[in-house]
Amino acid sequence: MLSGDFVFDISLLQTILFALFAIMTLFQGRLFTMSSMFAFISSFFRKSKM
Repeated sequence: MLSGDFVFDISLLQTILFALFAIMTLFQGRLFTMSSMFAFISSFFRKSKM
């Protein structure tokens, strides 16, 4: 009985975390402007080339 409840709690937690991740991914384009994302990506590529 206990192990079944534990597995159910973990699957519920994973579902909630996945939903939060999906919502954050969907709204990421609206939260950040394209210029800031471009600046971040270009600085990341500059660091990786060195």
